[in-house]
Amino acid sequence: MDTRPKTRRRSASVTVGVTVVLVTTLSGCSASAEEEEYEYGAICADQQTQQRVDDDDDCDESPSYGWYYIPVGATAPAIGETASGGVFSPTPDDESVCYGGVPREGGEVTQGGFGACSGSVGG
Repeated sequence: MDTRPKTRRRSASVTVGVTVVLVTTLSGCSASAEEEEYEYGAICADQQTQQRVDDDDDCDESPSYGWYYIPVGATAPAIGETASGGVFSPTPDDESVCYGGVPREGGEVTQGGFGACSGSVGG
């Protein structure tokens, strides 16, 4: 019978493998976060009253709704409030617009970063 103690090599290889996967994943996240910088946040609003509506209200399909572009640094209204400080047209370059990333409760339109833009509808 073999009386040598058993080694735990397998757990060391699993730890190294998990570490490599984790480092690769995290570095991928930080690279994509730097690429997502926007100049405008788009909200859906009634084109006659400028009242903000839910971005999920088929903004591209409804003739009375349109995307309202608010520059980074300006304040977006909450749903139900009147939009100001932005424009319905001309449409900015789609690559500089964050569709669906402006909080429903309103607030400052921020420039990019990880998770800042939750969607890419419209355009």
